Formats: sequence, C-alpha cells, structure tokens
Amino acid sequence: MNTVTSASDWNIWTAQGEALAHTHRNLLWDIADWLERGVIEFGDAAQEIALVQFGRSKGELAEAMDLAKRFPADSRHAGLSYTHYKLAAKLPDSEATAILDDAAKTGAAVAVVRKQVAKIRETEGGDIHRQMASIPQEQLVDEWYDAAVKLLNRAPNGAEGRRDVCESFSEVDFRMVY
Repeated sequence: MNTVTSASDWNIWTAQGEALAHTHRNLLWDIADWLERGVIEFGDAAQEIALVQFGRSKGELAEAMDLAKRFPADSRHAGLSYTHYKLAAKLPDSEATAILDDAAKTGAAVAVVRKQVAKIRETEGGDIHRQMASIPQEQLVDEWYDAAVKLLNRAPNGAEGRRDVCESFSEVDFRMVY
C-alpha cells in the first residue's frame, strides 16, 4: 500500500479530484449551454457536430438543451448536479424551484431529491396506472377503439398501411384494461 509522501502531494491530488468532481457535475450543463449557442449561431449543423464530438444520443442532447433552457445558467445552484435538475424537471416550475432551493440549502443528495419528487408526483396523481384504474373499463375500451379508427383512417398506402397499424395495435398490452 502506498503512503502519502507529503502533505503538499496530498493537497494537490485532492484538489485535482475536487476539480474533476466539479467538471463531472457540470459536464452536461456545459455541453447543453455550448450546444444551445451553436444551434442559435449555426443551426442544425451544430447538433450533428455535437453528436459526433460527444458520442451522446440525439435524445440526451435534446433533453440537456431543454433543461438548460428551463434552468438557465444564472439560476442554477453551484452545489447541485445536473441530475438534481433533471429530477426536479418532472415537476411544475414552482415546485421544482422549491425542491432545488431546499436541496441547495441543505446539501441534499440526488437520492433525497429523487424521493421528494416521487412523493410529490404520487400525491398529485402522477401515477398513470392509478389514474387509469379510476376510469371505467368501458370508457377505456371506447377511447382505444376511437384512437384505432382514427389511425386506420389516416394510414398511408391503403390496405398495407392499415395492416401495419393493426400489427402495432396487436402489440398493445390489454392486461391493464381488463
């Protein structure tokens, strides 16, 4: 096992770790802010460059840009990670702000914010399965049927397009309805 050779070496090494942790916490923010400026300046070509440079999915980059727009750099708490904001984004603005302000004051970990967000969403009816369970089965079936008819009527390529739509609907899990 290695031992620390000097306090100076230890301090340098731990300072580097702190810098890396800061970079890690802010990397997606930095990418999103940079990408947003690029899209404004250069259009869609900026997104294509970002996809190549960072190896992240288009969806992940779009999500990061959406978060950066919702939570501009000047409103972000320095001690909170991108993940804190990603979780809080599931809530309306006023609740998200309250959760984030509290997390910044208390130094709450991501796991704490995750639990707070889940609790708020649960008490506000965020659980879609519970919402669907409260709808009469006949209404669910009627709404599904209406949606299927609308899709079939809009299906391209005549009978073949309708067959594709029917195959898509056959994959739906009806156990949640019955």
